[in-house]
Formats: sequence, C-alpha cells, structure tokens
Amino acid sequence: MTLQIQLPDEIARRLEKDWPDLNRKTVESLAMLAYREGLISERQLGEMLGLESREDVYAWLDRNQAPRPYTVADLEADLASVEGMRLSTALSPRG
Repeated sequence: MTLQIQLPDEIARRLEKDWPDLNRKTVESLAMLAYREGLISERQLGEMLGLESREDVYAWLDRNQAPRPYTVADLEADLASVEGMRLSTALSPRG
C-alpha cells in the first residue's frame, strides 16, 4: 500500500533538516505506533522496516527505546531458569 501525506512546505523543509529521509522516518513512526499499541507483532514490525532477523528487530527496538512486551510465559520461563540455577548451585560441591 502506498500512503501520501500533505505537509506545509515550511514544515517539511524543517523536518528534512533533521530527518533527510522523511519517508523512512514516517514509516518508522507508523511502525512504532502500531507496535506499541499491539496492532502488529515483532515479525510484522521487521517486515514493515525491511529488517532481516529477530536480532535486527530487537536492535531497532533498543535504538528507538521501545519496550518489548514481557508476557506471563516469559516470566514463568525466567522463574524456572532462576530456580534451576538455584538448585544447581545448592547441589554443587563447594571448594
């Protein structure tokens, strides 16, 4: 899909001083908004931005200070890992 927006020339010139690729900045802004509102997934975010891997998506999210969702399943997995480490430490011989 192709979108067009109308901007007053003066505002467009001002924005292009800081954002030379205004089209890219617009797509990134739309993608970020859709992602933050839960309208698109990380995979779809990467697709919108032409990012090739999950690591690229995470790097982009980090650069743009976007929080990644943390689900109950993520919490349960983290708690299981911590418990596993605690058991491993408790069972290991101390030297």
